[in-house]
Amino acid sequence: MFGLTNKSRPVVVMICLLLGSDAIVTGQLSSDIQKEIRQNDRMAEKSLNEWNLSEAAKYYNKSAFVLMNHQQNEEAAGYYLKILDINKQLGNQKGILITYNNLGMIYLDLEQYDKALPHLENGLEISRKIESRVSIISAISNVAVALQGLGKFQESNQKLESAIQMAKDINNLKLLRRCYGIVYENYDKLGQSDKSYHY
Repeated sequence: MFGLTNKSRPVVVMICLLLGSDAIVTGQLSSDIQKEIRQNDRMAEKSLNEWNLSEAAKYYNKSAFVLMNHQQNEEAAGYYLKILDINKQLGNQKGILITYNNLGMIYLDLEQYDKALPHLENGLEISRKIESRVSIISAISNVAVALQGLGKFQESNQKLESAIQMAKDINNLKLLRRCYGIVYENYDKLGQSDKSYHY
């Protein structure tokens, strides 16, 4: 779902106004998709006016999902920011975690690492409280990728130390390989190929 980068994504002129009852979405989306998003926006606003925050979040989530499926990730992020605000008002920790992760992954895909990092770090903090070690390891590795994208290779490796130990503790080879892969890339980018070969 997050496979396209800025370099491979076609240039799209897209306007998405999330204020008012009729969000305007233009660009390379079909008229049916634009209509679906406008309908979701109307239903979300109606739900907000009725103080039904969960229902509003559901409609915003539908629009975000549609936009992501059509590689309109920046516009989808706008919806996820609205969902994040709603989940915070509801005190929905699981919803907040999922939304932080969605935002982080969107910004990683867009190679906007400075925007990805705070969302991923916030997600990691919540994961440490409510999630399994597998989720925590995944969250740490996502933070490490964002740090790598910002050129903070040593800090990325330091973050991964705990993830590597946890992956070893639970004998999760898939996550261990992912962590080792990031460490390898970091050492390689630091010009420390002698250390990278250990991974």
